Parts: sequence; structure tokens; C-alpha cells
Amino acid sequence: PGNFPMEKPGAPSSAELFSKLVQTPQADLAKKIMEDWAWVDDIQAFTQITWLRSVITTSRERGEALQQSFKEIGDRVESAINWAQQPSEAYERLRPKLLALRRQYPALIVGFITAASVLPSLRSGPRILFRNSIIGGGTGAVLLYPEFVMRTAAYSSKTATKMAKTIEERVNR
Repeated sequence: PGNFPMEKPGAPSSAELFSKLVQTPQADLAKKIMEDWAWVDDIQAFTQITWLRSVITTSRERGEALQQSFKEIGDRVESAINWAQQPSEAYERLRPKLLALRRQYPALIVGFITAASVLPSLRSGPRILFRNSIIGGGTGAVLLYPEFVMRTAAYSSKTATKMAKTIEERVNR
């Protein structure tokens, strides 16, 4: 009573106004359209829980779980690689001793590498024996003692230049 305006006597009531509004041609058309498209509501109600929906939902959830497991496997592989790249404590303790041994006995180590590369070629003949000794000993020397190559590079370059000049002079005569 307090906040609602009072209806004037003789004025049509709100129920009468509503019934007049519902009886307009637009209301009839809206009602007909609603009846014609009622099947859409039926389909929507029918498809809310179907086997296809559950299959799709299950497939999506499995795909997401598979993606998550691949991510976890990738993280594990990455951590394993990081762990494998870190030297062990035993290696860290032995490394200075091994480097000192390498510096104290370079000829012995290169000789051992050369012998190891020559032994399989003893039956093959002198050419294979010579090739393996040059490749094995040279590779061992270069890999273990790169400073040897760096020290001799300047001398080798000068010698190669002298040899090239000598050959050029002989050819031009």
C-alpha cells in the first residue's frame, strides 16, 4: 500500500491492460513463432546429456592429461640432462690430479694412444700401420696438448712459406 500508486477508480486494471497487450497481432505472431521453434528447445534438452557429449568430454580430458604428462616427462628429461651435465664430486677431486699427470708424462700418454691405434693394424701391413700411427698419435697429441699445435703453428707457417717460395723458384727456372 505505501509505495504503490493507487489505481484510479474507473481506470482499467493492470490485468486488463496485460490481456489487451497479449491479444495484439504481434503477440499472436510471437506465440506462433514460439510454437514453431519449440523443437529447438526439445533438441537442446535431448542433447544435454548424450553419449556423444560424454565421448567428446572424455576425449578432451584425456588429451589434456596426455599433454600434462608430456610436459612432466619433458621437465624430468630436462632435469636429468642438467644433472648429467654436472660433474660428480669424485671427478672434481680427481681432475686436478689427472691434469697434473697429463702434464708430467705427455710422451708416455701419446705413445700409449699411438700403440693402441697401431696394434689392430699389425696384421694389415706397413701402409695401414703407418697411417694408424700418424692418425692415432697425431690426434692424441692435438687433443691432449693443443698448446703444442699453437706453439708450432708459427714455425710451421714460416716453413710452409719458405717451401712455397723454393718450389716457385724452381718451377720458374
